[in-house]
Amino acid sequence: MVILRQEQFDALAADAQRRFEDELRRFLLSGYPRAVAGIAEGELRTRIASAVARAAASHGLTFQSSIAVFVAATFTAGERFDEYPPIAAILARPSSEERRMKRLQDLPEGVWTAARAFCDERG
Repeated sequence: MVILRQEQFDALAADAQRRFEDELRRFLLSGYPRAVAGIAEGELRTRIASAVARAAASHGLTFQSSIAVFVAATFTAGERFDEYPPIAAILARPSSEERRMKRLQDLPEGVWTAARAFCDERG
């Protein structure tokens, strides 16, 4: 039986987190090039890490697919898109993570446009 010390476990978790954030970076660069255009590499990585942490801590998102949707939205709608009341209401619902993400993805473009304006107003 293999026994991992806490330091080893922490190192493995940090490596997995870094690899996931690298995957998200590639996902954004290929899927949302206009949303990330002009963002310096270091800032891009920092914003991705921040959005991943926010998705988990503020909204309890755990699935990589859900976190990817959330991260993409921070770049396409605004870093605080989740504070826009109609979106905040969806994320706060006590429904499954899959259901909340489906509702988020099914929002009409007008809601996303309003969310972008909401974020722009808040800087």
